[in-house]
Parts: sequence; structure tokens; C-alpha cells
Amino acid sequence: MAGSVLIVDDDQTSLAALESILDGQGYNIIRASNGSDALQKADALIPDLILVDVMMPVMDGFEVCKRIRATPKLAEMPIIILTALDDRASRLLGIESGADDFLTKPVDRQELRLRVHTIIRLNRYRTLLTQRENLRRLAESVITAQEEERKRLSRELHDDLGQALIAHILNLHNLQKDLPLEVDLLNKRIDALTADTNQTLNKMRFLAQNIRPTLLDTLGLRTALETYSYEFGLRTGLRVLFE
Repeated sequence: MAGSVLIVDDDQTSLAALESILDGQGYNIIRASNGSDALQKADALIPDLILVDVMMPVMDGFEVCKRIRATPKLAEMPIIILTALDDRASRLLGIESGADDFLTKPVDRQELRLRVHTIIRLNRYRTLLTQRENLRRLAESVITAQEEERKRLSRELHDDLGQALIAHILNLHNLQKDLPLEVDLLNKRIDALTADTNQTLNKMRFLAQNIRPTLLDTLGLRTALETYSYEFGLRTGLRVLFE
């Protein structure tokens, strides 16, 4: 499919004439008989191009153009205004309304086909460039997030586990220097070292679980985040709201 074109005209004969001009070009033609219908279909279907007549009741083509430009989702959509008006003021008003092109009725068949083809091709090229730029920015943000996570893990390993292991080694050296000891005292010191070892192991498990929570694989992201929020609230005493 070469693209989709929304044709907006309250005259059914004009609608049929424009559709016949573009027939055979591979476009998906969407019809709208008034401005309100055009805005709804543009929002729902996101066509590649809009051809809009100026002289329509209730909402003319200029107003349709202005409203499309004022809608963030549709603001970059190409628009060609078609009208029997050929005076300078009307052309300037069309440009001020945000139209990309302005054709006077009766429209030359070959000129309309070429304009439609060129605008859709340029719009798709611009969209492709925008998508590439968005992907580049996304890749940069992912790399930045990965680096920040590595720094956080490095700090926790150094400040938490590293210090705990150093203290553990010092306690072992002190025990070694104090040997021989009475059995009861020796057992008490060994029990304390065992408790420190278990505490360090728990810290390691906590870090590993934060890197890749098992809940992610078993119950999914939502439950994992909800559980994390709850446990974080218990640990810190802070009230955490999860949405």
C-alpha cells in the first residue's frame, strides 16, 4: 500500500472525482463529508495525507486545518487545501491555517497525483528520520541507565558487602590471635562469626534479587513492582503508593 489519503468535501460529486483521480495509485482512500467527521477519522486512522475542501458548512477547510495543527497527535500530518477560490487572500489564509499546499479547483489530474505522491514520499522519509532519531535517543538512555545501574551496584558491593567481608576477616584474625580459648568462649565467638556470615549472605541474596527479581519471571512486571513497593515501604517506614 502506497499510503492512505483522507479526502474531505461536503460535495459527493467532488469526493468521487478526487477519488477517481487517485484511483489506481495504490492509496487507501478515506472519505469525510464534513469537518467534524474529518477530525474524527484523522484522529482514529492517522492518514498519510489530507485533501480538504475549503467551502464547507459549519466548519470550513481552514478551520479543519487549524484544529489539526493544534492537535499534537496530528500536528505533523500533511494537508493540501483544495478550493475554487484563487485570490491571494485565500491562499495566504490557507498558509496561515497550516496547509502544506494549496490547489485551485478544477484540479489538474496529473498535478494532483504528483503533489500527493511527492508529499507522501517526503512525509514518510521525515517519519523515518524521526524514528531513527528516537531510536538513537532511546539507545543512549538505555546505555545511560545501564551505566548508572552499574555504578549503583559497584557502590553497594564496595560500601556494604565489601565492608562486611573486611570486618569478617578482621574478626577471624582476632579469633586466631586469641587461640587457644575455652570451649564455651570459642563456641560463642564462632557463633558470632557464623551469624555475620549469614548476614553477609543475606545481603548478597538481596542484591542479586534486586538485579533480577524472581517475581519478574514467575508473576510478571506488575506484581514484581507492587511487591517491591510494599517491601520498600516496610523497610523504610515510608508510605508507598502503587498505580
